[in-house]
Amino acid sequence: MARGIKDFNEYSEKAHLGARLFNEQKYEEACGIFQELADYNATNYKVYETLALIYLKLENVTAAEEAYKKAVELYSKESRAPLKLQSFEEAVSQLESIEKLQELYESATENAPTAGDDVESDEAIHRLPVMMGMKYMAAGEFKKAEELLVKHRDAYFQKA
Repeated sequence: MARGIKDFNEYSEKAHLGARLFNEQKYEEACGIFQELADYNATNYKVYETLALIYLKLENVTAAEEAYKKAVELYSKESRAPLKLQSFEEAVSQLESIEKLQELYESATENAPTAGDDVESDEAIHRLPVMMGMKYMAAGEFKKAEELLVKHRDAYFQKA
């Protein structure tokens, strides 16, 4: 049995290790690392997003769907606004083209409300960056995913 992560430094090191293992297509090992991360910090939606991708790579669709739903639930709690996403199956089926997702996102945000306005008015504004983030993570581009999601959060959600 794993001893558990003792502090944030170890958590950070494990996150980097897990990302490296994912990029090296060592999905079983990456899965173990990300499960440890989830045990240490069960409120980090990014961990569950990544677990969903890992489970997809391991062809465990049931576990992937559970992790995806948990990520959406946690994201909604963190942003203090409900996140209404497509079903898991719809989101995964649309991960084939980051260019198309980018085009849709730019179109959806063209006249979108800003932070403090009615951010729930157009769910595409919030669904698309999550899908794009998943696509970036699937390609091993974790920094791009994080930058996209942080930029979106800062543009549309007030900080507590």
